Amino acid sequence: MNENYSGLNVVDYVILSTLLLISASIGIYYRFSGGKQRTTKEYLLADRNMSFIPVAFSLMASFMSSITLLGVSSENYIYGTQFVVINLAYIIGTPLAAYFYLPVFYKLQHASVYKYLELRFGVATRLAASVAFVTQMVLYIGIVLYAPALALNAVTGLNKIASIIAVGVVCTFYSTIGGMKAVLITDVFQSVLMFASVICVCVKGSIDAGGINKVWEIANEGGRIQFTDLRLDPSVRHTLWTQLIGGIFTFTSLYAVNQTQVQRLLTVNSLRKAQRSLWLNWPILTALSLTTSFAGISMYSRYANCDPLLEKHIRSPDQLLPFFVVDTMGHLPGVAGLFIAGIFSGSLSTVSSALNSLAAVTVQDFLVPCCFKKTSDARLAWVTQLVALSYGGISIAIAFVAEYLGGVLQASLTIFGVVGGPLLALFTIGMFSTVIEQKGALTGLITGLAFSLWIGFGGPKPPIPRLPLRNDGCAEFLNATFDSTTEQYLSTISPSTQPTVVTPADDYFPLYRISYMWYAPLGFLLTVLVAQVVSRIVRLNVERRGISGQKINEELLSPMFPQCFRTSHHLPDPNLLKERTSVLRLYCYVIACNDWAQIAEVFQLKQNWLNFNNRQDENHGSGTSNIFETRHERLRRRLSLVIINIVGFISTLGFSIVLTGAYPYLLQIDEESDKRVLGWVIAAQPIGQLISSPIVGWLGNRLGSVRWLCMTTGLLNMIGFVMYAILGDLPQPRRYWMIFARFIVGVAAGSVTLCITYISKATTAKERTTFIAINALVSTIGFIVGPAVQSALIPMGTTDLRWNMYTTAGWLAASLTFVQVVLFFPCIFQEFNMAEKEANWNKMINLKKEGNQGFERSNDSDEKKRDLIGVFICIFNFSVAGFILIMIETLATPIAMDQLGYSDDEAVKKVGIVLSIGCILTVISFASSGPLARRITERKTLVLFGLVPLLLCHIVLLPYSGPTPLMQQQLNDSDIAVMEQSSVKLPVNMTADGGNFTAALALHVPRSPQTNSTSHLGCPISQKWCLYTPAIRAQQLIFGFMFIAIGYAFTATMSTSTMTQVLPPDGQQGTWTGIYQAGGSLARILGPLYLTNVYTVYGPRATFGSIIALLCAVIILNLYLFKHLIPLAHRSKKIYFDLR
Repeated sequence: MNENYSGLNVVDYVILSTLLLISASIGIYYRFSGGKQRTTKEYLLADRNMSFIPVAFSLMASFMSSITLLGVSSENYIYGTQFVVINLAYIIGTPLAAYFYLPVFYKLQHASVYKYLELRFGVATRLAASVAFVTQMVLYIGIVLYAPALALNAVTGLNKIASIIAVGVVCTFYSTIGGMKAVLITDVFQSVLMFASVICVCVKGSIDAGGINKVWEIANEGGRIQFTDLRLDPSVRHTLWTQLIGGIFTFTSLYAVNQTQVQRLLTVNSLRKAQRSLWLNWPILTALSLTTSFAGISMYSRYANCDPLLEKHIRSPDQLLPFFVVDTMGHLPGVAGLFIAGIFSGSLSTVSSALNSLAAVTVQDFLVPCCFKKTSDARLAWVTQLVALSYGGISIAIAFVAEYLGGVLQASLTIFGVVGGPLLALFTIGMFSTVIEQKGALTGLITGLAFSLWIGFGGPKPPIPRLPLRNDGCAEFLNATFDSTTEQYLSTISPSTQPTVVTPADDYFPLYRISYMWYAPLGFLLTVLVAQVVSRIVRLNVERRGISGQKINEELLSPMFPQCFRTSHHLPDPNLLKERTSVLRLYCYVIACNDWAQIAEVFQLKQNWLNFNNRQDENHGSGTSNIFETRHERLRRRLSLVIINIVGFISTLGFSIVLTGAYPYLLQIDEESDKRVLGWVIAAQPIGQLISSPIVGWLGNRLGSVRWLCMTTGLLNMIGFVMYAILGDLPQPRRYWMIFARFIVGVAAGSVTLCITYISKATTAKERTTFIAINALVSTIGFIVGPAVQSALIPMGTTDLRWNMYTTAGWLAASLTFVQVVLFFPCIFQEFNMAEKEANWNKMINLKKEGNQGFERSNDSDEKKRDLIGVFICIFNFSVAGFILIMIETLATPIAMDQLGYSDDEAVKKVGIVLSIGCILTVISFASSGPLARRITERKTLVLFGLVPLLLCHIVLLPYSGPTPLMQQQLNDSDIAVMEQSSVKLPVNMTADGGNFTAALALHVPRSPQTNSTSHLGCPISQKWCLYTPAIRAQQLIFGFMFIAIGYAFTATMSTSTMTQVLPPDGQQGTWTGIYQAGGSLARILGPLYLTNVYTVYGPRATFGSIIALLCAVIILNLYLFKHLIPLAHRSKKIYFDLR
């Protein structure tokens, strides 16, 4: 403790008084300005004219106040930085709140969010949820009042009772008289003070430690730096999974359906501004969380060897932050006062927000229905202020028992998890289900709350394991004496210095052992499950009695609730169409309707403004996109196509980053592996894609949307890459874990099908080939750039099994897939269906010209024109191209190691460089594919510039003459004779008579027990063909790679483009695209298995010679069936309209 500090001085008290005076003054100002808080709209919703910026600050300050300052800093000090991972949950939770839940509340424009539950389920459900919310908030604000009182007690010795009363009275005063406007403005002022307090701690801690790097180094040495705890044990307090999954549920329950937050979001005058407030809140919230976390490890850098808890200077971890301020800056006048002002600010902002929301719920949900139905709005505003005043007194009383709830941070999150999970489930089943009714919802809520309260506050619970604390740097520690209270506390936090007998965790009830972060997810899931079961039982009973079900108002369902899950009577009334004047809405209706006579009627009603003849003439030569969309919509559609291409690039880049390093990484983690195992590792990805592509394509057609499937596959992709990166921590045999990780990545690769399907849907006939070529370009660039990225990671080395060039590639790929998920958020990606609009436009023109009979002929001809032979030729061509590409990805590194004698690192580096150079040729090829196709047609471009270069590649790669490759070990004559004469499998090790040779039949160089090196120099002697087959030269490999870069680009692009043109736009593009991608996946499964086995046993001549024969057969087949590759639009223009 700072010896120069003697308590708060006059300057400190002036600062504290100024804070309280300014806060109270803001309340007084808004009491006598504007409408003077005479209406409930002004008092509870600030007249709905607030800017989104103060609302964003208020969203943060409402719940991340003194709890954050005291709790998060001590969390990082005592338990490490694993809690920081919860910020990832904020990124995911923000769009969920903004686009899934907020639009529903904004449509209702009601001061109480629980009015929604009455409209959706009934009064009983509304009252039950309101009671749960009131209980939750009263408990929470008690903790928030207790936190600054604790800080004052630790710093000044001021009585905690006086502190609680002082803070409680001030915030009750200005929130009661100033209403929501005063609360929002004071939140901004108090947020600035909170940041200032924490930043002072970070700066002072960094300066004392010798810089930020030194702070990090000390914290790392003390075991505080923890971000990647991947244990799946639910009893572990904080892991990546508890923070990510539990954090999403906790955040969403707070920011999506909590009265306090939704009420703030309703104070702006538009939904877009409310969503902006949520998005602005995210960086503010994350900044405060990260800054406070760094403050925790800054404190640890000072007390790493002399912990104040062990020195009995403080009794609780929640006192660490104020103790640090007094210890390091207590001699500076006003600094302690500024810090306490920051703590006060956090509590003032939170309590005032809670009081306002509690008053809103109590008056709107309880008092108005029973006592004030006919009361004037002015009188009701006065009643609301009295209710807020009453809750202020109740919160002060609750604060006196808050110290018995345990740690500040865990207590607050326990409250929100216990109550927030079931409440979130209640709103979710209301907005995303048309099956749940009131009995099911109410039963689910009660069950979920009972279960959550039981596991949250039941006991006994096992002690929480903490990181070790040290006091060996304190000279006075040996002379210290402990009182009984301190000694009892120290025995729980420092078992190394105060050994005690602790009951094993396994002896506790299992549900009492789980982490508090799982309370919200478990309460959510149980509530949903019980509600579903009870509602379906009730529904069966009602149907047996012949009673019709409840009709649900469309405005009560989330706009993100897929249309395919809604029953027909839940869809909008088609008669509303006659009231609309938008061309786009007309065509949306046409798409959803199959009654063409009714379409014709609507068509005639709108003919006065459509003027079809003129529009057809104007757009016949320039495309029809301007008929269906405005300029803004066209820009949004093009943006969605750009996002699809970015996702394609990220997907293939993440896949290929790890591919070139897979073989040496496999040898590093599992010494018993060989090239045959590598074949299975490479094949696992296309096996997963083979399974998922048709399923994902079918689901895409079924749902009519690619967003959620792409986000789901992105999350699967991330899991697969994370597993790949942590293979060194998994049990042996790790080769099977690697295969499984690659399989998960393959299942996630079904998103490629969705990308191509969406391009087919979101483009007109004229645009389609161009955008397919662009997508193929960026995907191929991702394949080629990936090895270059792996090469750039070579400085990471290979010695550390956890962090090396291979694991870093896995983490990088996981990060890229996370970006992929973010790109599909509703705020970024908007879906369009131009192909269907264009097709219906053609049908309506045909209907207008020829009548219904002509239109029926057009429909009947669609199936006849589907050329399945042409489709299967395209699938076969694409499969062969995938077979060739995967050959390069699989064998490039092993061939460089075997044929050219490169080491592991050198092979990865040089192969990556060569493949990256090939990227230039790929770009040129894709850029020229469109002009070439328009000049000589797609099918000729496919053969001449796609298949022929692939054939030339393998002709170039054949070994013709010259010396044999360098062997890994020099062989003597007797060894060569044994190798040549033996027709059976040799033993794993054999020693020559001279004793200077050991032949390892494993397909990699034997390792010394003293080293983990995976360096390879030359061809393994187990490959007999190395003794007599000429080596492939570097020049051959370079030219071969160049030919493949050209040939694959043209083959993949022309095959995809041709397939989309030999199929009519009948809504089955997704299914056929899934089959198309599955064909490519099958080739990529057989390719590695075939190539690695043939190459290992027979050598490059048999490998490349067999592919030459395959390519010759493919070229002959394409020429023989050439006419089936003609686009349908060029075969029969009279029946099928093509507006190009």
